[in-house]
Amino acid sequence: MDHETHSTPSRDRNSEWLQRTAADPFRLIFEHHPEPMWVFDTETFAFQAVNQAAIELYGYTREEFLKMSLVDIRPENQRTEFHRYCDTMRRSPIFSERGISDTWTHQKKNGEIFQVTIKWRPIKQADRVSIVSVIHEVTDESLKTTQMNLQANALSQVTEAVFAVDNSRHIQYWNKAAEDLYGYKASEVLGKNISAVIDYEYITQEDERGARDGLQSRGHWRGEKIHRRKDGKRFFVESSMNTLKSDDGTVVGIMAVSHDVTEQKRVQQTLVETNEKLTAIIEASPVGIIVSDTNGLIKAWNPAAARIFGWTEKEMLGSSFHRLLPDGLSSDYCRIRDAVLRGEAFSNKETRHLCQSGALIDVSVSSAPLHNIDDTVIGVVTLVTDITDRKRTENELRLAKEAADSANRTKTQFVANISHEIRTPLSAILGFAEMMFDAKQTVSERMNCIARIRHNVKNLTALIEDLLDLSKVEAGKFEIAPTEFLLLPELAEVTTLLQNQILRKGLGLKILFKGPIPKTITSDPTRLRQILINVVGNAIKFTERGTITLTTWFDSQHASGKSFLCFDIHDTGPGIATDQRETIFEPFAQIDSSVSRRFGGTGLGLNLSRRLARILGGDVILAESHPGKGSVFRVLVDPGDITGVPLMENLSESDLHAKQLTQLHARPTSLGGMRVLLVEDGQDNRFLINHFLRSSGAEVDAAINGMEGAELATKNSYDLILMDIQMPILDGYQTTTKLRAEGVQTPIIALTAHAMKGEKQRCFDVGCNAYLSKPIDANTLVEMVSRYRPKKMASATLH
Repeated sequence: MDHETHSTPSRDRNSEWLQRTAADPFRLIFEHHPEPMWVFDTETFAFQAVNQAAIELYGYTREEFLKMSLVDIRPENQRTEFHRYCDTMRRSPIFSERGISDTWTHQKKNGEIFQVTIKWRPIKQADRVSIVSVIHEVTDESLKTTQMNLQANALSQVTEAVFAVDNSRHIQYWNKAAEDLYGYKASEVLGKNISAVIDYEYITQEDERGARDGLQSRGHWRGEKIHRRKDGKRFFVESSMNTLKSDDGTVVGIMAVSHDVTEQKRVQQTLVETNEKLTAIIEASPVGIIVSDTNGLIKAWNPAAARIFGWTEKEMLGSSFHRLLPDGLSSDYCRIRDAVLRGEAFSNKETRHLCQSGALIDVSVSSAPLHNIDDTVIGVVTLVTDITDRKRTENELRLAKEAADSANRTKTQFVANISHEIRTPLSAILGFAEMMFDAKQTVSERMNCIARIRHNVKNLTALIEDLLDLSKVEAGKFEIAPTEFLLLPELAEVTTLLQNQILRKGLGLKILFKGPIPKTITSDPTRLRQILINVVGNAIKFTERGTITLTTWFDSQHASGKSFLCFDIHDTGPGIATDQRETIFEPFAQIDSSVSRRFGGTGLGLNLSRRLARILGGDVILAESHPGKGSVFRVLVDPGDITGVPLMENLSESDLHAKQLTQLHARPTSLGGMRVLLVEDGQDNRFLINHFLRSSGAEVDAAINGMEGAELATKNSYDLILMDIQMPILDGYQTTTKLRAEGVQTPIIALTAHAMKGEKQRCFDVGCNAYLSKPIDANTLVEMVSRYRPKKMASATLH
């Protein structure tokens, strides 16, 4: 044993202590007390004195005792802990001022370990405090009694209701907590049958069978019951029952420990209902709800998430959230996740995630930390909304706004251009008209003024026709008149009409044919001429020097699977940059504003030509272009059914020249002998038309409105009636209807400035035979009128 730490100076400490108490009767009591006693120092815990009973109980001599401390009589495995106890007790006022009683485990000299009960009190002598202790050895019987008392005391102090019944279910024990819980005092229930007191019942028959089987087979059952209080109120209890056995193992009763769980059951039921509602909300939510743990592994995945991403809940549970992230977003996700795990939250962050199909979708993501009952963050709750449609709509709106802004800018530029294009020929017309009033002008000068006025009128007419055609196309009211016609005469007319432009700019015009060409096609010849004049005219306008080449060829193996008659217009102009090759086909558009100032024009030609070509089943495309070298525009036209149509081969430019010479030498049409009624309210137009007809030999009567025209038509005989549509009193529709109703069968040609789809058909519906649009061209007017000459007149003219 280690006695060094607690040894005293080498003298007889027992004798010293006894000498100090020699005059005290306590010495005799101490020495002869039947119970073991000792005195120890409160500083060192070293024994200062021991009596004979202690020596006999522990087996140490007095000399050995006085070299020991309290630590030395403790079992070896408890000494370290006892050292800490001693250190605590030194600082406790209880130790030096009041007595205490406690049970300890000690060890005798022979190694026997036993339990003792020690009662002690402090003794103050001079400046020192000692402790006198009385030790009582705990025997088996006394230990049992002590344990029983301790158990009874413990049961009386526990906060849970404890009661015991014998085999006949009569109550044998009822603690204080049972009194509080059930409302019965122990004196009221001891000896009574438990059923009569608390009227217990099991919640289910399965619980009842489980309790019976558990007590019989294992001697234990734990579960929930319904009990009744003294006031009749029934409540839920959680009960733990154990069988009680005698020393020989015979079951003598049952002990039950119960506590009120009514509130807990209410909270549990509320939680169940809340959880069911929450689950229903999550299941029905249109928002994707994803729960992931602190490592990013997915622990919950609602149906909306499955709809948004395409993966089922089974496929995603346990997967990493990274599965939803496209390349480049993982680090951003980790940064946000770490911030959320620190307690932050993020709302409506717009990003992109991956679907099962591999497609990227636009999503709005909100993230918040998930806490457990201890308020510890255990994961992340992520709400995902698919905003792909919204983003698409926003993008479409943005693009539409940009397009609208661009269109507004383009239209503003167009208004400026069109103003220039209209005012320029008008100024020339007015200027040259004023010059003709000068009496000093020669015949030659006046003829020059007339030629210039006519040239500007044609330019202005062409511009207005383009605008009207574009408006008709925009309104979806554009009409075409497909017919079978010879191709070469139409090409000859196009080159004839463009010849003056070519000559004025000093350019060359080359006509080529590549491969066999159908002799006739079925399309609208007027619109084909318009398209070619626009596209070739556009090439002429942008070419400063060089040659315009028009190549005609037949493509029977087009990539679309169709056959097309193709016209390639190759210029030697400035060419077009790659990023502007589609812009030039937009309405009112030119490469830049400087182009319109330099070359003139409205920017309508190519757009209108493409639209017309597409209406004819073809297209206008930019086949190739090289900045600084020129461009090739290609006009494609659906030729219609050319089955059985002869193909012309080895064609050359001379074939067109022959056609042009034939046209130039054709005799002018004569209307000699024809009687024509002209119904026109416009004075200028009436004068011009009357002049054109009389110059060709016709006799003309004129009416200024429909009513007057109807009277003349019914009183006189005419070969033809020219009927203006827009007139006062009776318009052209009403007048024609009236004449047909009165039996007048004279052919009627409608004259109208209307440009909308359906106008022509309406004229035919009321009884007109033909249709002419204003402004009226003299040659076109005379040619159409001549078609209605009586046969005898036509025969006489031929001879």
